[in-house]
Amino acid sequence: MATYYVRQDGNDANTGLGSSPALAWQTLDKALSATGIRSGDTVWIAPGDYRRATTLTVNGTYTIETFIKGNPSASMFP
Repeated sequence: MATYYVRQDGNDANTGLGSSPALAWQTLDKALSATGIRSGDTVWIAPGDYRRATTLTVNGTYTIETFIKGNPSASMFP
C-alpha cells in the first residue's frame, strides 16, 4: 500500500510518492488512471480547484479500500 500526492504545481511525469512539487502528481486524472493508484493506496489532494470531467470505470472485486482524501489545511504538503 502506497501513499500518493496530487497538487496543482506537481507534474504527472513525477512518481506521485511525495508531497513536494518535484514528486507529486498534478492531476486527479493521473491518480485515477491505470498507472496511478491501486486498491489499498491513499491519495492526498492539496487545496485548490481541480475541475475536469472524468469517467471512471471500476471492474473486478476489491477487498481492500482505496482512500482519496482532500487536505484543505495543506497539513500534508510543504
